[in-house]
Amino acid sequence: MDDAWKIEEYAAKAWPAARVGKSGGWLLRSTPGVGRRRSNSALPLKPGGQSIATAEAFFAEHQLPVCIQIAPAELNTELDAELAAMGYQQAAPTSVLTAGTEEVLSRISRDHGVAVEVSGKPTTPWLQGFVELDHHGDSATVAESVLSRLAEPAAYVSVTLDGRIACSALFVAAPGMAGLFCMATRAEYRRQGLATAVLYAGAEWASSRGSERLYLQVEAGNEAARRLYESVGFARSHTYHYRVA
Repeated sequence: MDDAWKIEEYAAKAWPAARVGKSGGWLLRSTPGVGRRRSNSALPLKPGGQSIATAEAFFAEHQLPVCIQIAPAELNTELDAELAAMGYQQAAPTSVLTAGTEEVLSRISRDHGVAVEVSGKPTTPWLQGFVELDHHGDSATVAESVLSRLAEPAAYVSVTLDGRIACSALFVAAPGMAGLFCMATRAEYRRQGLATAVLYAGAEWASSRGSERLYLQVEAGNEAARRLYESVGFARSHTYHYRVA
């Protein structure tokens, strides 16, 4: 499960929180104005030895509900059981999938029939498309506070049809690996191969950065996304979920 720890470390950097600290065996994160759990949660830095009191004090200081990311879940069973016994509720069970970059490229046709744009910076149309496709109350804040200030090499990938973003995704590179985030397709353009076109372009970019593997996160119940990713070679690496006070 060494890769699982590495992926969680990379994913935390790929989705930067505004305030980050390390204490009590945790990576502690908070982001004002953003309601996402990944932006406001405590992530174990290693299996065992976490001080739950330290995490509770951090979230009390920032006036946030205590939120613990149990990741990787398979290596944090004791912590999970302890929090459950304390009354913490489970939320957002998620699978982390990985695939070889070249395998993904080999499974998708190079000829997509649409133009795919790949930008190293978040363009105004890409950010506007993210806000429109994301369907969360804090989407505009996420675009401004998180996605506009990624420190890692990133590719903002999109397909534009009829003058607006029809499908988009974010790829963030790390040593030997790249993460896929924010994949979304406008409802009227689904089942037209746009997601696979964006995935191919992002995988091609990742390959050019030396990323031999790709990873992504799929919440439990999102079967349509899971089928798409499995069809191009992704398989489960590990799972995670949150425990919320």
